[in-house]
Amino acid sequence: MYSIPTSSYVIMTQSEMQQMIDSAVMAAMSKTRDETEERYIDTPEAAAHVGLKEQTLRVKAMRNQIPFHRAGRRLRFLKSELNAWMESQ
Repeated sequence: MYSIPTSSYVIMTQSEMQQMIDSAVMAAMSKTRDETEERYIDTPEAAAHVGLKEQTLRVKAMRNQIPFHRAGRRLRFLKSELNAWMESQ
């Protein structure tokens, strides 16, 4: 028969156990994507944000004059990067 060493036991009340479980669940949930995480925006939304026509924005992206990311063939932008770019202009 296998015996567990007494140093491996954790003694706690039911409410302490519930608090530990709740804390672990909250920690795990906080690691998931929440609404405060920045999302990528598409070309029409980015063009409106910086005040340019969509075609002008695309040309600037292709010339590496404005920060952008690719999702396949599509261009995607982060507002924080666009804001920094506008401040530098």
